[in-house]
Amino acid sequence: MEKVGEEGILIDILSRLPVKSLLRFKCVCKQWRSLISDPEFAELQLGRSKEHNPNACRRVLWLNNPIRSIDCESLSCSNEGTTVRDIKHPSIVSSLESFIEIVGSCNGLVCLLVDFKSFILWNPTTGACNELPSPSSDISGREYFYGFGYDSSTNHYKLFKGSSACYGFLSDNTIVEIYSCKTNSWRRMKYEFIPYVTSRGLFLNGSLHWLVGRDCSDLDSMIVSFDVADETFGRLVSPLLLDLDTVLEGLMILEDCLFVYQDNWTGFNSFTFEGWILRDYPVKSSWTKYCSFLIEESPAQHYLWDPLWFRKDGKVLFHLGHVANYF
Repeated sequence: MEKVGEEGILIDILSRLPVKSLLRFKCVCKQWRSLISDPEFAELQLGRSKEHNPNACRRVLWLNNPIRSIDCESLSCSNEGTTVRDIKHPSIVSSLESFIEIVGSCNGLVCLLVDFKSFILWNPTTGACNELPSPSSDISGREYFYGFGYDSSTNHYKLFKGSSACYGFLSDNTIVEIYSCKTNSWRRMKYEFIPYVTSRGLFLNGSLHWLVGRDCSDLDSMIVSFDVADETFGRLVSPLLLDLDTVLEGLMILEDCLFVYQDNWTGFNSFTFEGWILRDYPVKSSWTKYCSFLIEESPAQHYLWDPLWFRKDGKVLFHLGHVANYF
């Protein structure tokens, strides 16, 4: 977004300010409102915010009533004080009783699936939201998995809906529907069969990523990727080769790298939490053991132990029972 003269100076100053200040400044005059509403300006402001302090742009969001979030910058500090902030539900969600699932997040935007049928694009910071067109009718006998990412080559966002046969249904392919914010429409394609998906789609390095199993009952054994720009699938070898009895519990993004983890139970209410990080994406030899520690006297619902944030002092924030995501 290159401008010269007074407007260029104004853009340079405003693009260094936080979003909350910019929302107030939109009321100053029509010129400022038009400038701040420009998608190119939003991209410039986001990039500068990430350069200045990456954690300042991130919050942990989890679904509750109300929806709540935690500032990742405060989580990174060694002090115990962390502010939990309530966020209003998107205005177009008709009822607080609605079932809401987080599809994914990217560049401060969150994609939600409401009542298993409606997709909503939502900016938790500004409160702006938009309901997207519905994809084609569902296909019986299939499991669905989703993803939301950004195509930097065309500067627009894409929503992914994939389906693969499971629970006794056989199939030779995976049916994929892709929504483009640029065309405001869905396209349907067929790909090679993808087995049972066990995690939410995560966007990193221009691709979406999911944990998958060989079939509906097998161990999670690999990570499937989908290049958002080229719209092609790929596979990443996971660190599962270390132990054939190992089950990967989850996938997350840590330090801007892929991170997988598992629970090794050592007793009725204690387990060892282990995690690996892919330092040099997508080089399989760069998987590195990140942590391993014992958790004792844990609740019976051990399968709900999922990490939210790793602090520099070695402490880990877990969540038990609520769906969470970064934005």
